[in-house]
Amino acid sequence: MDRTIAPELSPFKGIVLQQPNIFTLPNHIKCFLFQFKDSQTLSFTWQIAASRWHEPTHGLAQVLATMLRGGTQHKNNSQIAELIAQTGGNISFTAEPDFFLVHLHCLASEFKTLLGILSELMYESIVPEYELEIQKNRISQNLTVQLEKNSVLASRYLMQKLYGEDCPYGKSLFPKDLEQINRETLLDFNTGYLQTSESQLFLTGAYTDSDLQALAQALAPQKSTRQNIKRQVAQHNIPFEYHEARPAAVQSSVLMSKLLPKGTYFSENEPVFILLNDILGGYFGSRLNQNLREKRGLTYAVHSWVALLQHSERWNISADVGYQRREEAIEAIRYEMSYLQQELVSDEELEAAKSYRKGAFLNSFKNLESFASRYQLLHNFGLSGQHYDQYFDRLESVTAQQIRDLASKYLQDFATVSVG
Repeated sequence: MDRTIAPELSPFKGIVLQQPNIFTLPNHIKCFLFQFKDSQTLSFTWQIAASRWHEPTHGLAQVLATMLRGGTQHKNNSQIAELIAQTGGNISFTAEPDFFLVHLHCLASEFKTLLGILSELMYESIVPEYELEIQKNRISQNLTVQLEKNSVLASRYLMQKLYGEDCPYGKSLFPKDLEQINRETLLDFNTGYLQTSESQLFLTGAYTDSDLQALAQALAPQKSTRQNIKRQVAQHNIPFEYHEARPAAVQSSVLMSKLLPKGTYFSENEPVFILLNDILGGYFGSRLNQNLREKRGLTYAVHSWVALLQHSERWNISADVGYQRREEAIEAIRYEMSYLQQELVSDEELEAAKSYRKGAFLNSFKNLESFASRYQLLHNFGLSGQHYDQYFDRLESVTAQQIRDLASKYLQDFATVSVG
């Protein structure tokens, strides 16, 4: 081997996602199974349609997520924590806007043991009064701290105006809301929603038929007889500008957002949307970062991203700037949005964005669970498991004209909120 000659480089062609084995357990849970026989671990994410979008009382899902490890008919929270620690694994619960998520991760040899513990937490939780008061106080104290942050206040105000207070996406939790939540309402939500709602499970690792049988025995949701609450999402943008002055604040938080018609992100040629966002404010080489940070020194970080929810899509831009230069920052952001609508991006800038996006995509597969997470996204938005098979080719085919056309269509009429 001649080490004075650099190895020949060839372009990476992309990645083909492993397709899962799909079947439904006797207990009606639809499972997506990713077999990795060399793995010594097993993990799954169980998503249940019983979260903030579905709850009859605001805050129920969030509080219940903290309480499922609080105690069962046979064990207190300390005993539960000790048993989980002995397996070397982990069980966690998260209440997101659209789904209640149950995460389990452990050695394959401890899978059935941890499943037994999870089953007890899900179906035998008693929500002890003393533990509930502790958790409500913790949540209340955290909310009090969060409500002092400019970025939190800006986000809450913007979501309320975009979605309305009747929509779960626009409703914010306050300490006073916790007064409506008690042991009975949590138990009712658990049995009436969490244990009866439609769900999917995404499993990754070296599983066996015996593991799947254990899953069917441990997780046993009942068929729901309730009527689902009908929710609505605002279908139109409301361009507005709002500023809340806080004299004691050193910085101002700026948040700009625009609702996109449902399905826009994937139907409008996803790679074009991704690259346009990257060029605008999606990575360190973006225009917003170069203008606001590198050129003007207005902020340490400015960022743009698309939030994908089950019932809404939203384009966002955020930055924390010195309060005296707040208006300058807003105008600089609007300038870059406008310029992308008027002028074609250069070949060099477009190639840099494509290179970054390819690397970011590959880097997102950092562990086995990443494959299941990516497939979970596709499933939730009704996309084929082969969606990313030609991803790199689709990225390469994006032109500067497509970038400008998409910018002209969507980079305008953003609602703007600043606090500080």
